[in-house]
Amino acid sequence: MYNYTMKELKYEAYKYILNHSCTSPNDIEKDLDIKNGLDVMVALSELREEGYIILKPVPLSLSNSSSVRYIVSGKEYEKEI
Repeated sequence: MYNYTMKELKYEAYKYILNHSCTSPNDIEKDLDIKNGLDVMVALSELREEGYIILKPVPLSLSNSSSVRYIVSGKEYEKEI
C-alpha cells in the first residue's frame, strides 16, 4: 500500500479515470490500493469541483454495487512538480 499525498491521489485518480472510463470510487480504491476510502472520495470531490471529472449516476443492480461512476470532463489535469 502506498501512502499518497492528496495532490498525488488526485493525480492518480484522474489518470485512473482517464484510462478506465466510467469507473466507480470502489474500483479506484481497490486498484490503487488505498486503505481509506474517504481519501478517494475527497480527491474525487475536489476533482469534480475543479471541473476535471464528471459524476455520472447509474442505477443499482445485482452486478453494480455503486450508484455513481466518474468520467473525465475534457479538462486536462496536469501533475504539479
